[in-house]
Amino acid sequence: MADLVSESPPPVSAPPPAAGLDRSLLRGIAWTGGAKWATQLLGWSSTLLVANLLGPDPYGLIGMASVFLGLVSTLTEFGLGTAIISLRKLSAEQNRQLNTIALALGVVGALLTCAAAWPLGWIYREKQLPMIIVAMSSTFVLSALRIVPTAQLQRDLLFRRLAILETLQSVVFAIANVVFALLGFGVGTLVIGAVVSQTVGTILTWMARPERFAWPRRDSLGGALQFSSHVLISRLAWYLYTNADFAVAGLVFGKSVLGAYTLAWQFASIPIDKISAMIARVTPAYFAAAQDDNRTMRGILLNITEGLAFLTLPATFGLALVAPEFVRLILGPEWSGAIVPLQLLSIYASYRSLVTVLPQVLTVKGDTKWTMWLGVWTAIALPIGFLVGSRFGPAGIAAAWIVVYPIFTVPLYRRSFAAIELRRDPYLRVLWPSLRGALAMAAAVLAARILLPESMSNVWRTVALVAIGVVVYGAVTVYPQLGRMKRLLASVRGSGAVPRPMRRRSPRRRRARRRRDVG
Repeated sequence: MADLVSESPPPVSAPPPAAGLDRSLLRGIAWTGGAKWATQLLGWSSTLLVANLLGPDPYGLIGMASVFLGLVSTLTEFGLGTAIISLRKLSAEQNRQLNTIALALGVVGALLTCAAAWPLGWIYREKQLPMIIVAMSSTFVLSALRIVPTAQLQRDLLFRRLAILETLQSVVFAIANVVFALLGFGVGTLVIGAVVSQTVGTILTWMARPERFAWPRRDSLGGALQFSSHVLISRLAWYLYTNADFAVAGLVFGKSVLGAYTLAWQFASIPIDKISAMIARVTPAYFAAAQDDNRTMRGILLNITEGLAFLTLPATFGLALVAPEFVRLILGPEWSGAIVPLQLLSIYASYRSLVTVLPQVLTVKGDTKWTMWLGVWTAIALPIGFLVGSRFGPAGIAAAWIVVYPIFTVPLYRRSFAAIELRRDPYLRVLWPSLRGALAMAAAVLAARILLPESMSNVWRTVALVAIGVVVYGAVTVYPQLGRMKRLLASVRGSGAVPRPMRRRSPRRRRARRRRDVG
């Protein structure tokens, strides 16, 4: 990719050597994961409290606004962060020019959003929607100021610092939502919480990694902007097909059904978003650092896939299994319409979590044009599936994810495996232990649901089903993997080698080899 940049690279901190990337990656994930899960309980608790205080309608309004706001957010980001991470030879001057472009795009996005607010209110027939969209437009400028500094922190593998920044922002978001909901701000609660947390996050990011501005020059940024344009179109396609279900639900069924579907999506995504998003945050920088070493990239992909399956499959399978009890117990009977969509979306989420990393492989290999076109075709097919599925209600929309989405991931798997010379068998071997445990857990919970007495209270029924699932998955998958888990923990602490599938020489063997080389 050297032809994509034309100036000498800045003196950034070098990544670990290829042989040490795996351990550095584990530490990056450990820091990011620890920070994410430290705030998970607070975030989930605040969501439950705010949902009970506000009801479905405010979530429906935010869902309507989010369809357009997310599209503009994708446009204004323009793939600049990915370019900075993947094109490691960008110079300091080029980064400043990209920072100027990012800010300009953020301002343009905010202005366009304000102009579109009232037409969108007319389309959805909601009088409150325009002011919500106008207020949320300020987040585009705030987010734009963070694109380049955040990407530089990722490129330099400073994930401890990033984890602290994002934890503080999440805490502010949760506290703001609860406070303003209790004060009776209604739908304004969700708007104010987003703006306040974005403001705090931007200030903290600039304190950690300030970046200057420079006037953009086409001759300097031509290659980087072409790379970014492919990433942008891929993300636009991704945004369109991941939000088309909300658009169809809102237009066909109205805000109450959309609110139930939106909350079902949020809860189905909770088990994987904190994990998949955490890993997606860390892995691009490591794939980029190892982009010329297929063996290292294979090891990273297999280890990440194994970890994703181990954590997300039991969570998503379990949520699908206990969704009826969970919704009635936690949210109340008025949210019953979310049960079936929650079950179907949880099943889809289990598959989505495993696919997350594959586009990163092709991106750092420079195969962005192919991923762009795959995204475009997916964005054409999935909305059609949602429209057809809407004939069967919100559950039909959720089912379209399970039917249509896997069709387009088959070529993605083939292309990614070919790019790093990975065979199918090693990939399936790292998946099987977790999949076997999740299937055994599902069989046990389904049997328990039949055997448990109908007179049992919903609370104890939920507790019993969850306990049975945990015990079965622990016995089938966790217990046989205890030795491997201990070795992984030791490698994070720096006191042991990373276990297979990534083989690495011990420090003693490396020192012995260096002595032989010197001799």
